[in-house]
Amino acid sequence: MDVSVIINNTKFNYRVATLIKNDDKLLLHKSKEDDFYAIPGGRIMIGENSENALKRELQEEIGAKINIKDYLGTVENFFEYNEKKYHEVMIVYESTFDSNSDFYEKEKIIGLEENGKIEFVWKTIDEIKKLDLRPLFLKESIISNTKINHLINNAIKQL
Repeated sequence: MDVSVIINNTKFNYRVATLIKNDDKLLLHKSKEDDFYAIPGGRIMIGENSENALKRELQEEIGAKINIKDYLGTVENFFEYNEKKYHEVMIVYESTFDSNSDFYEKEKIIGLEENGKIEFVWKTIDEIKKLDLRPLFLKESIISNTKINHLINNAIKQL
């Protein structure tokens, strides 16, 4: 069971995500229902560590085996999505595809879950500069090539 609960009208998620680079490109994903991009990952299950969760998520989402290279940071992320408030703790790694993988050659990868509703694409830094990549701090970190370490990101409008 995913670590995702609703408490006092706010959804809490415990999540893991990864940066996967291909020369000067970065793998992003986007739901066909949204107009923004994000980095691949997913929710961590009860009793599961973040590295195993990330490996499981990429296997479930695109059938890929990955190798975790480096821990990049932890983000406490507060945001609104579809008129709901979220409180998310996200652990971010840098990863590579398994050496036998052909994912680096694919322009677009259709997700295996949710009837192909999520597409994975390679984008250059110049392309990322023009995209709506969320959370926004991540876009800034990628463009400036700075490590995340620990960050508190509050994108909820204060009353």
